Order: sequence, then structure tokens, then C-alpha cells
Amino acid sequence: MLLQRYALLVLTLALGLAATVRAEPGVEPARVLFGQSAGVTGPYARVVEEYNQGLQAAFQMINDQGGVNGRRLELKTLDDASLPDKTLGNVTTLIQKEQVFGLAGVFGTANNQQIADLIFKEKVPSIAPYTGSDVTRIYHNPMQFNIRASYRDESERIVRQLVSLGIKRIGVLYQDDSYGEAGLEGIERAMRKNNLDVAASAKYDRTKLDVTAAVKQLADAKVGAVILVAVSKPAADFIHGMKQRGINIQYFALSPVDASELYALLKEEAVGVAISQVMPNPITGTEQVVGDFQRAMRKYAAGKPLTYPGIEGFMTGWVIIEGLKKAGSNVTRKTFVEALESMDDKYFGGFPLRYLPSNHRGSTFVDFVVISKGGRLGR
Repeated sequence: MLLQRYALLVLTLALGLAATVRAEPGVEPARVLFGQSAGVTGPYARVVEEYNQGLQAAFQMINDQGGVNGRRLELKTLDDASLPDKTLGNVTTLIQKEQVFGLAGVFGTANNQQIADLIFKEKVPSIAPYTGSDVTRIYHNPMQFNIRASYRDESERIVRQLVSLGIKRIGVLYQDDSYGEAGLEGIERAMRKNNLDVAASAKYDRTKLDVTAAVKQLADAKVGAVILVAVSKPAADFIHGMKQRGINIQYFALSPVDASELYALLKEEAVGVAISQVMPNPITGTEQVVGDFQRAMRKYAAGKPLTYPGIEGFMTGWVIIEGLKKAGSNVTRKTFVEALESMDDKYFGGFPLRYLPSNHRGSTFVDFVVISKGGRLGR
């Protein structure tokens, strides 16, 4: 009888210990599970594909080294077709059903706004939301960690560059949603800093992507440059429409426009288009993270191009890896967040990124590339 009681006690303690080990969602003895909601289909499909190639390459790289504290990193992606309501449903599923530890690379401005209250309530860290909206920066969400510069940062650099070239009559094409509005607001703010106003602006419906009316409106405004707060397909259609009218002016696009996709759509009509970038150059950059990205892509995504979305995905993986390392083997969401909040660029392969408990802006890094003949990217 005593032996039976002892056996029952041992079993109870073992079950209690196992429950304790499994208590933190997404953390198991052999893996840590992250979730993602993104437009695998829809207007961001190509960018999402390139981004996830980089993110998965980072995870595979560390997994081949034994994982982080003996745990493999895995990613569960659900397609939201870039629809904010679907993003909320997906993230709810990822948190409540899939029991993910955290989120990685949730795409879209409105999409990330839609899930902000949920991740705050559930205390689920969200790493590298794919948006530059000030809403995710000014209103501090302790669960949200940005790695890209804001649209305001990008807009200020673009306007400063155009003004330095003597171009002061500047128009804006923007997507009719929170992303487009955030970009337009940043441009208007930057113009006011230079004692200027936006000469003309035109929007397009994010569900239809038809820019016909916008082409006419901005062509009639006789602007010297247009800033594109758009995604790749409508940006390409707009540039093509303007060139069909014989209008050859300077075009600057914010970073959600993918240079490789724009060239694929426009070919030589894309030559001369400048795009702001929020990551180091994935081909010529000298930072440690660039070299690691290139090696990981050669091994785990052989034949795939080295792109800006790709290195942003890889950087997302790098942040997750370093945060988990610093949090230690008994990682929880709380210790993971605290670890990230104590880290600066020396942890991130030379990329200028840092977090504080009261500031998760991450980075203000902005650079430019210009598309040249053959789709090559120059400066």
C-alpha cells in the first residue's frame, strides 16, 4: 500500500513538472513555435514569399546548429490575403488554438492595428510587424517590436532628397487605407518642414488597384515628381500610365514597393525609379547580418534572389534568435520581452537596432536604391 502511494506521488509530481514545462504557450522541450498572418495571396504575395524565404533561412540556420537552447524554431503561417478582418481571425487562431509563443512578420498597417488590443491582452510578443505606421510607434504597445523605420522616417528622407534636387512641386499617389494615409501624412509633415505643400495627391482603391483616375489627376497637376505610397502592381501601372502620356518625371516609392517586382512588371520603364529602403543592401552591404543572410540563402534557398524583403525576413529571424538566447533556457514571453528590451545593435549583426522598455521603435535607418538597366539596383 505504501509503495502504491509512493508511486502515485511520483506520478503526480512528474505530471505536475510536465505541466510546468509545457505551461508557457509555444515552448516545448524540443521547439519554440511562432505564428504569422500575412498575404500569401493578394497584392503582397511576392513580398511575403521573399520575406519568408529570409525568415525561414534564419530559422533553418540556427536549427542546424542545434536550435536555441536545444529547441528548434518553427513558423506557422496563415494566409489573410492582406484583409485586416481575416488577420484578426488568423491571429486569434494562432494564439488560442495553435498556442504560438509569439508572432513574426505580420503584414500590413491596418492588419497590425487590428490585432494590437489582442496581443496586448494576451501578452503575446509580435516581432517585426511589416508596417511603418506611426500608430505602432507613438502609441507604445509593450508587445510590439518594430525593426523597420517608420513611414515618417522614409518620407522625410525622400522629401529632403527631392528638394535638394531642386524639385519642389511634388505629387503623391497613395493607397486608400491606413497605410496610404500614414504615408501621406508623413509626406505632408516633411513638406511643411521645408515650407512647402503637396502640389497634388490622388488615391486608389486597395481592393481594385485601378489607378486610371489617379494618372489623369496627377498628370494634369504638372508635378515634377511623384512619391508612391503604394504596393508594386498599382505603382507599376501608374508609372506606365504616366509614361504613356509622355510624362517623364522623377518617381520615389516607399519601401513596400518591391524593386524586383516593379522591374518585372515594367522592365526598362522602371529605370530611374528610386525606392527608399529600411534594411541594409542585401547584395553589397558590409554588415555582418548581410554576410550571414547571403550564406543562409545559398544553403537553404539556393537559386532564390537576394532581395530587400528577404533580408528583412532574415533580420526578423535574427532578432527572435538573439532574444531567445538572452532569455535563457527557461524562456517565457515575459523574459523574452525583457531580453529584447535590454539589447542594442551589437546583438544584431551591425544593423542599427535597439529597444528600451519604453521604446520599441527599433530603427530609423533609411537608404535609397535606384533601378538601373537590366533591373540592377544602384544608388
